[in-house]
Amino acid sequence: MVSVFEGQLTRTWLYPIERPSGVKRTHVINLYHDTITGVRSVMLDFQEVSGSLGNSSLIMESKGHRIFFTVEDLPGYIEIKKSGWTGFSYTCVINTIVINEITQTVATNQEEVFRTKILATTFTKDEFSEHSVAWYVLQVTKIHDGVTTAVHRRFRDFAELNSQVKQNMKGHHLRWSLPPLPEKPLKAMTDHNDPAFIQDRSAKLERFISMLVSVPHVSEMICVRAFLGLMDQVREFSVAFTVQQLGMSLVPSTKPGDTSTPAIVGQVHKPDVCIGVMPGDTISKINGVAVTGCNFNGVVNRIRNLPRPLIIHFIQVISSAGNKSPQKADGPPSPLASNASQAFDWEANENTSNDQNNNNNNDFNNNNNDRKNSDDYSDHDNINSSFMTEEIPDQNTSQPTISSNTESTTSSPVNKMPQPLGWD
Repeated sequence: MVSVFEGQLTRTWLYPIERPSGVKRTHVINLYHDTITGVRSVMLDFQEVSGSLGNSSLIMESKGHRIFFTVEDLPGYIEIKKSGWTGFSYTCVINTIVINEITQTVATNQEEVFRTKILATTFTKDEFSEHSVAWYVLQVTKIHDGVTTAVHRRFRDFAELNSQVKQNMKGHHLRWSLPPLPEKPLKAMTDHNDPAFIQDRSAKLERFISMLVSVPHVSEMICVRAFLGLMDQVREFSVAFTVQQLGMSLVPSTKPGDTSTPAIVGQVHKPDVCIGVMPGDTISKINGVAVTGCNFNGVVNRIRNLPRPLIIHFIQVISSAGNKSPQKADGPPSPLASNASQAFDWEANENTSNDQNNNNNNDFNNNNNDRKNSDDYSDHDNINSSFMTEEIPDQNTSQPTISSNTESTTSSPVNKMPQPLGWD
């Protein structure tokens, strides 16, 4: 039972399916419910279920409400019912089978699942305020197979994770075992760029995330695994670049109209510069802002325009052994690069105007205009057009293939550390 006074909470159910082909997939069902206002909605594999947005408050009928959905042709529903006078209960049923919510299952992480460590701190410029933004380089290792990644996270990312975990744990006795998030002193009172402050916060954040993932059920949460950068067969990692050229070429997605992964790594010319980057990896975020909804030209021009250092986040598919099959940087183009005529190679496109860049970045800015009204406006990214950029071939027009080697160096501490397992 969950008390009506809990407020916003999240409930998550996992439903694994093995298809006749032998391919296994785990579907994720999320219920978001505000126990005070009654507002609720359901997500299936991170897409809102049609008709799920509604109201389930204590004044609803005793039989409760059911939100129906389908998982690979299997019928399912989530039932919200009143529990006693001041509480709610939640049940998920798929194909007539009651599914246990993740915090109701027997915890599989009684022993350590992830080992975490903050390696160093990297700074970038905030494009709105010119203030420095601190990124903590978080190294994460799976204990059972040694798969490792390193991702750049800001304090706000830790704070958001803390909020999400608390929402998932509402109504569970282990909620009170969650470690407190390190305090955030006012910037007017404390210099957040002071080396002593950064060192102290880094140590506190390292202790916080280590304690958090050790709490039963927490490391199984999707939000936690996404933050750590290690899902079942997918790894997120990030690289800090300090100069204009990145040592790789990008190609647009081969899926028509795909705006979720608009830019894919075509070839890696200098693997010693792009540590861990491989052909076929997708760009997921730039300076922490997701590229979803942005087109290929917008991604390229945003990378070209932003000041250095620049943090680029990549998504990489890994094998069950934790490794991605290595490919030679000077070998044939990736099969994903079938749109080679639209490829962008950094060194080959070095002497054109800024006009096309500013136009192509409009789609990215439109997707993030709502950020300007946030309380933490100074922490968000914007386009800086003062850097030399290149004209990008229009995606709808066939162009000769652009081919060249690129050159770049990075000074991020993550690029100086030993190459983690599975990155070669």
